[in-house]
Amino acid sequence: MKALKVWSITDGGAGMLSQSEGLARALNENFVRKNCKIKSWLRFLPVTLQTWLFPYILERREDFTSKPDIAIGVGRDSIPALRWIKKHCPQTFTIYGQNPGLLQAHHFDLVIATEHNYFKSKNTISTKFALHKLTKPILNKAAKEFSYLFKDKPKPWRSIVIGGKAPHYSFGAKETMRLIEDIEQIAKSGGSIFITPSRRTGQENIDLIEKALKKFGDQIYLYKYDQEEKNPYIGMLALSDELYITEDSVSMISEACYTGKPVILLPLENFKRNSIRKFTQHLLSKKRVAYLSGKEELTSIGQQDDKEMDMIAAQVKKIVENHFRLTK
Repeated sequence: MKALKVWSITDGGAGMLSQSEGLARALNENFVRKNCKIKSWLRFLPVTLQTWLFPYILERREDFTSKPDIAIGVGRDSIPALRWIKKHCPQTFTIYGQNPGLLQAHHFDLVIATEHNYFKSKNTISTKFALHKLTKPILNKAAKEFSYLFKDKPKPWRSIVIGGKAPHYSFGAKETMRLIEDIEQIAKSGGSIFITPSRRTGQENIDLIEKALKKFGDQIYLYKYDQEEKNPYIGMLALSDELYITEDSVSMISEACYTGKPVILLPLENFKRNSIRKFTQHLLSKKRVAYLSGKEELTSIGQQDDKEMDMIAAQVKKIVENHFRLTK
């Protein structure tokens, strides 16, 4: 079968990109990235109306007039995008990579939803974790690329990945200082600490973290976005003995679990986002992750976690190949 033209459609958020592009890359390394961020003041419109007006309600112009073979969308803003594409190009195979809800699910050829959001539908694949961009070759390459950061550093190597501001969640100085207390607790247990924030963390909060942790000297490495050095995030996942992830990102937690290593969640002050809470509670019940205060409870480390994304990609490939074989 010839290479299929694949689009990855998101609002540009890092977590959405990881989920959509991980699957897109598995189907075609030369996929095309499409931005579909809807103007904030138009998000209240019903999805049907958003679909009808789709090309006119985007924050920036993007060409959706050509015809992809496969369109993969992640995030609410991609729902009208996928529906608009399907309406104007019925032969396009559309995939939505989260739970769109029962009212929207039938508009797509395939839905991939995590177990905690699972709903019964013939076109749905259920997963334990979110889709993501990691593969074994990507981890191995990053391990070699960033080995210099870890060289001669005392073990155990512990990496901390920090999220931050999100819709309906404010991450400021108060939340940062509470998080710093947990980081200090981890540092006091010895070994070496490697920290990478996200762009959602905010420069002021990164500065607070740097100032508070200076007393630990070379024990702590902190990546900052204002430096020329490439973010070692994937290298940290690949090389560390333990991974500490703030509780606010399904994508970050899923990527950490893919490594098969212990994953410890760091609580965030006043964080109450229900959709993510359901995800973390599901993993807590399986004892795949634990909060810092109960990390000794981890019992199912790495059980098939490092195979799920590969298995999902293979399953989707078969579904897509069969679809286009039957529609020839």
